[in-house]
Amino acid sequence: NIPDTCTLTTQKSAYILNFHPKKWNDYRCELITSMVKDLADELRGINPDLKIIVHAVPWRDSDFGGANLKVAGQDLKKITPFADYISPMCYSQMLRRDDAWIESVVHEADGKAPGRILPSIQVYPAYIDNPFTIEDFRRCVSAAVKNPSRGVIFFSWPLFEKDKARMEIINFRKN
Repeated sequence: NIPDTCTLTTQKSAYILNFHPKKWNDYRCELITSMVKDLADELRGINPDLKIIVHAVPWRDSDFGGANLKVAGQDLKKITPFADYISPMCYSQMLRRDDAWIESVVHEADGKAPGRILPSIQVYPAYIDNPFTIEDFRRCVSAAVKNPSRGVIFFSWPLFEKDKARMEIINFRKN
């Protein structure tokens, strides 16, 4: 119950955040989880063989004061039963992170969704002017596929497909 003295939206939200933060985060996480469940149920109703991949923010519990729950509402432990894979979007160059960060994200996510982590990494620089060399890409691929990872997703495929040097890093061969 919100006190009658809280008449403005800002007052109501401040009250909730100050006195009921856990309930609020649980509610938001449940909204995201129920959406994932509903979408997965619908898709599997159409084709039970479809693989469901949930792309997740790559925030660890310690990042930004628990923003994975408080901001994104993504509780991987609760989402996992409805997905075949969880794909943290480990776009290191645009987030100004290194390959060790990718490995760290994969390990923490695997603790919440064991055996289901399929990180997504970027192929080319995007949104910011930080460099992202072919060697940076090589290190990111190496970090992304280390155990317990189940593989890797490349963002974005059209850019990747145009660069033979980057494709050679993963020994990709077209038939």
